[in-house]
Amino acid sequence: MNQPLNSKTTKVNTPKNSTSSTSAPQTSISFFERFEADILSQRKTITLREASDAKVYPGQIIPVYTFESQRWFCDIQIISCQAVQFDALNSAHAKQENMPLAELKDLIQVIYPGISELFEIKFTLKTK
Repeated sequence: MNQPLNSKTTKVNTPKNSTSSTSAPQTSISFFERFEADILSQRKTITLREASDAKVYPGQIIPVYTFESQRWFCDIQIISCQAVQFDALNSAHAKQENMPLAELKDLIQVIYPGISELFEIKFTLKTK
């Protein structure tokens, strides 16, 4: 019964300045269940992803699912998507992720071992 707010099928056009000209933008995103409350309360306003999981563009509205069970829980609107070096992560990134910087860096290394470049996807919760 849980359905995305934007459950109508829409055509998605890749912007001309897209960083990936060979693949279409992603049509959904998933987060670990432990981040659901932070996203819904808007305490988590960015996500840091590898390039293959960052094919989004500003203005795009996408449904959000839990990673573990693929359960939809909200829609988000993308504000920006930009490259950031792992070594350049700072307390501002950690605050937007709603966790201490050391925990953020440790988590990234667990998910993406040895990664040096990430993409910061800034988003806002999409409400009706």
